[in-house]
Amino acid sequence: MAPSSDPLRPGTHSVSIRGALQRYHVAGTGPVCLVHPGGPGLGWEYLRMPRLEQHLTLVHLEPVGTGGSGHLSRPQDYRIDTYAQLLHELVEHLRTPPPFLIGHSHGGFVAQHYALAHPTALAGLILYDTSPCTGQEFWHQALDNLDRFPERHPGQPEAALIPHAFRQALEATDNASCTRALRAVLPAYFADYWAHESELAGLRAGLRAWADPCTPPNLPSTTAANCTRSPHPP
Repeated sequence: MAPSSDPLRPGTHSVSIRGALQRYHVAGTGPVCLVHPGGPGLGWEYLRMPRLEQHLTLVHLEPVGTGGSGHLSRPQDYRIDTYAQLLHELVEHLRTPPPFLIGHSHGGFVAQHYALAHPTALAGLILYDTSPCTGQEFWHQALDNLDRFPERHPGQPEAALIPHAFRQALEATDNASCTRALRAVLPAYFADYWAHESELAGLRAGLRAWADPCTPPNLPSTTAANCTRSPHPP
C-alpha cells in the first residue's frame, strides 16, 4: 500500500475519514480527476479508463461500505450527503489544486451534491449516466421502464428474467446475492447488450457489489434511493 506521505503516488491508499477507512486507487499522469462509482454499492474496478490515464491522474474511490473501505456504524447514514462529505474530506487529504470529478450513476448524484455544496472546489464536473433528481416518481418510472425491457428484446430469454433480478438486487442483504443479481441485470444498462456480449463479458464477470441493509426490503423510497442497498436503475 502506498505511503500516506504522498497521497497521489500511483497505487492503493487508505486514509481514515470520520472514523471510517477510505480506500482509493491512483493511476495515470496529468491533472487530478476523482472517480466516484455507481450503484450505490458497486466496486470501483469497472470504471478503470486506461486511455484517460494517459492524460489525467485518476483517483478511484472505493466508497465507504464497499471493497476495502470501512463501514459506517449506522446504516441510516448511507446517504448522498454523507458520501459527499466523505468525498470533500478526501479532496482535502489529497492536497491538490481543484480537481476534476467524474460521477457515474449514483456517483453522479454524489458529484452533483458535492459540486453544489462546494462550487469553487472543482476544476470541472463530468456526469455519466445519472440524473439531477431521485425520489418516488423517479423510481416508479424507472421500474416501469425496466418491466417493459423484455418487450424490447423478445428474442432474448435472459431479458425476461431481468425485472425480477433487479428486485432481488434491491432486497439483497449479503454481498454475494447482490453481486449475482446485478450481474444478471447488467444487460439492461446497454442499448443492445447481446450484440456486444463478447466485448462485455469481462465487465459482467468482474462486477462486484456490496449490500448494507438500511431499509426493509420493499420498492425503493426516497430514503432507499440514497442508501447502499439500492442500485441506480437502468
